[in-house]
Amino acid sequence: MGRRSMSDDQAKVRAEARRRFGKRLKALRVARGAGQRQAALGAAEGNALAGFVPAALGHWEAGRRMPHPSQLRALLRFLQVGETDLLELLDLAGQAGPRYYYGDHVRETCDLPPAERVQAWHMWASQQWERRRSARVERPDTRDWALPFTPREDAEATG
Repeated sequence: MGRRSMSDDQAKVRAEARRRFGKRLKALRVARGAGQRQAALGAAEGNALAGFVPAALGHWEAGRRMPHPSQLRALLRFLQVGETDLLELLDLAGQAGPRYYYGDHVRETCDLPPAERVQAWHMWASQQWERRRSARVERPDTRDWALPFTPREDAEATG
């Protein structure tokens, strides 16, 4: 099965939604007074699988990529984002395209009251995190780039 192609108009709409998502995400981070590095490390505290490198946050803010739901959830918790801002970001993520099924989730919950929608988001993001964690267990050789760099013992011995 090949990739589904989309029209130029659809691609433009999705690119614009990613750009607006990134712009809003950056505004929330700046309002909190956190730099990209501080936000990335703060989001990873106690949850290395939901962590990310500062460069990833730069890609999200520039609208080049979308975060995994577990990464977005960790970042929004660190930034202490309110219900209104969370729902706005989810709507933009849903418009940005099918990546990680944000669109499906947003469509399925759009008729719920705001508080229930936020609760549904947290449950869904948790499920996405569990899928990611179980995939990590199945592939233990995959390096976790979100963890702070520590030199290997053999490099220290030669150093």
